[in-house]
Amino acid sequence: MLLKQLEYFVKVVECRNFTEAAEQCYVSESAISQQVQALEKELGVQLLERKGRFFTVTPAGDYLCWKGKEVLNDVDRLRHETVRIGTKDQASLRLGYASGFISGEFAAAVAEFSGKYPEVSLQITAGTHEELQHLLVEGQIDLALNDQRRALDHDLVTLALPLSDMYAEISRANPLSSRKQLSIEDLQQLPCILVAPPAQHHAEQEYYRHGLGFGSEYLFAMSLGEARLMAAANRGFLPADSVGTLPPAQEGIIRIPICSGGRPLQRQYCLFWNRQNSGFYAEEFIAIFRRRSRRQGAAGAEGQISSGDA
Repeated sequence: MLLKQLEYFVKVVECRNFTEAAEQCYVSESAISQQVQALEKELGVQLLERKGRFFTVTPAGDYLCWKGKEVLNDVDRLRHETVRIGTKDQASLRLGYASGFISGEFAAAVAEFSGKYPEVSLQITAGTHEELQHLLVEGQIDLALNDQRRALDHDLVTLALPLSDMYAEISRANPLSSRKQLSIEDLQQLPCILVAPPAQHHAEQEYYRHGLGFGSEYLFAMSLGEARLMAAANRGFLPADSVGTLPPAQEGIIRIPICSGGRPLQRQYCLFWNRQNSGFYAEEFIAIFRRRSRRQGAAGAEGQISSGDA
């Protein structure tokens, strides 16, 4: 009996559905069905009584699911403790995320990970696209939540997230605040507020102008908080992105979807990590964040893991 077979079987019973279990395990429905059948063949007993597209769990299946959960939990604790001992209680995970990115799922993933692994020191850094890519390539962070702009080193692995809708955060005092959506052309009259240090001003401005089509004047802030104060003071608009749940805008600001050519303006965000540096804790955070992003049913295509192109 393989642990993976046991994991698949328990998930099928919990979901009461092969399709949903396959989605949660990130495998095809045929693959998970074959593994369950192989488990039944090895044990020599029927675990599921199939009735067309539906099934009921046999008494043997009920017992295996009940005890199997205990075994899987024990294995998880064993893995966790082995890693903890191996790192001599110095375990840490260094995360980086794009300064203008907003995601309830990212914050929830951080909270869930911290609750599950309280001994791991989480170090979180916000930065521009170029800053995060430099930190990742140089091994100064383990994982980066960043937007996709260009081809990257082949040592980097990419997990594409659902497409991110773009919003403009503007002052409620601005006449455009009554609109249900704003086009690129509507925003030409407003300065675009970006979060970036002086060394990154030119690179960020060029990307937002030529990559996204914002052709207005540019203002810069050193932090997201400062940028939002500038937006609340009606000095311009702050572009914001989100995958999944979008937290409420702060007082004095309204958040309006941006469209281009009559369609929502979207960006591709990804989780990036170095193939050489991936470890148990990084993989655990990736799994937690991916599960939470999928759970919210965010718009866009399902993320695929690839290497090199980003």
